[in-house]
Amino acid sequence: IACRAQNTAQTGISVGASCTLIGCGAISGSSDGILLTNYCVLRDCSSTVNQGGGFNGDSFVGFNGCTYTNCTAGKITGTGFTVGAGSTLTGCSATDSTGSGSGGFVGGAGCTFRNCTAGTNTGSGFIADSGSTVADCTTGSNSLDGIRINPGIGSTVRNCTARANLGYGIFVNGGCHVMGNTCDGNLTGINMGTGAAGGEANRVDGNSCTSNQNYGFLTGNTGFNSLFIRNSARGNAFGNYQIGSNNAAGPIVNMSAGGT
Repeated sequence: IACRAQNTAQTGISVGASCTLIGCGAISGSSDGILLTNYCVLRDCSSTVNQGGGFNGDSFVGFNGCTYTNCTAGKITGTGFTVGAGSTLTGCSATDSTGSGSGGFVGGAGCTFRNCTAGTNTGSGFIADSGSTVADCTTGSNSLDGIRINPGIGSTVRNCTARANLGYGIFVNGGCHVMGNTCDGNLTGINMGTGAAGGEANRVDGNSCTSNQNYGFLTGNTGFNSLFIRNSARGNAFGNYQIGSNNAAGPIVNMSAGGT
C-alpha cells in the first residue's frame, strides 16, 4: 500500500500487525510519523519534519519483528527509528533529529542494522540491545555516541565507520565482537563498557582508531577477559591504547612516531 500523510495533528500513519507499506510518507505531523505493530514490512518509506519519532515500533509495547528497507527519517524532534526486538533494517537513514537526546536508531534485542546511516542527531547514531548486529553502517557528527550497545551484551559491530561523534565512536558492554571498524575523530574511538557485565569477554579485532580526542582503545581498570588483536591506532590525544591488565592483547608494534 502506498500512502501519504501531511500536516496531521496526531500520528501520520498507523497500521496493525503484519501490514506492508511501500512508498509511504509522513511529513510535518505533530506526533509520530509512522506507527507500527508487530511483523510489519516497510520499503521505500519516509518520515520527515514530524514532532514525535519518525518510525515507531517500540519493543516495550510489543512492536517486534518488523523489516525496514530503504526507509528515511529526517528533521524530526524524536528518534528516527525506534524498533522492537528481532527487527531488521537495511539501507535506512536517520539524520537531523533535533529533540533533546534524540538519536538515529534505537533497537530492542536481536535486531540487525545493515548498510544504514545515522548523522547529525542530538543523541547517539545507533543504540542496540543484546544479540544485535550492526554491520556496514556509517555514523557521524552525532552529539552522543556513534554506535552504542547498551545495556545489552553479546552483540556484533562489524565493518562500520564512526567519525566525529561527540561521544564514543563505538561503545560496547560484555561478550561483543567488534571487528573491522574505523573510528576517527570521536571522543574515544572504541570503549568497552563498565559495570557488572561491562568490558568483559569482548573480541576487538582489526579495527582502526585515529585522531580521537581521548583514547583510541579504552577498557579502563574494570574491563577484563577481552582480546585485542590486529588493531591499529595513531594520533589519539590521551594515548592509542588504554587496556586494563586483566585483558589479553597481541603485540603492540610502534611503526612510526605517531602510530602503533
